[in-house]
Amino acid sequence: MSASVEGVPASLKPSGKLILTFDYPTVNLETLRRQMDEAGLEYMADVNDSLPANAVHSTMWGDLHVFRAALRKRA
Repeated sequence: MSASVEGVPASLKPSGKLILTFDYPTVNLETLRRQMDEAGLEYMADVNDSLPANAVHSTMWGDLHVFRAALRKRA
């Protein structure tokens, strides 16, 4: 993940936004937050990372849920 977000801030316009979609629990949300911080990115709004009862879910490749992150450059 680190290499994939490393160059993002340089390619985003100042008002640019980035939407990422991950399989959860295969993404480690604490690692994601650290890598975002290192890359100069932040969530666009407050984030509640608890799993809602109506989360998008699939059992096709295990017990996966969808986690979407709306990001922007840190001001």
